[in-house]
Amino acid sequence: MSQGFNPPPNPLPISMGGTGNSIGPGLGIVTVATLPAAGSHTGIMMLVTDGLAPALGAIVTGGGAVTVLVVSNGTNWLVV
Repeated sequence: MSQGFNPPPNPLPISMGGTGNSIGPGLGIVTVATLPAAGSHTGIMMLVTDGLAPALGAIVTGGGAVTVLVVSNGTNWLVV
């Protein structure tokens, strides 16, 4: 028997501050400085618009001009 896809409930509001933009539940478009606390958003992905020399798996750093996908590991926001 096939089970339907049941997405998890949205843990974050649609608008995430920063630019106030959003591309879906829990996936906001922000700057590094306006990312929510990583500790309370484990597993959540965000787009940041000011990544500085992002490297896969590295802690994201702001101050640049690269749009990059990041994920919270519960301690830091990491480049995906």
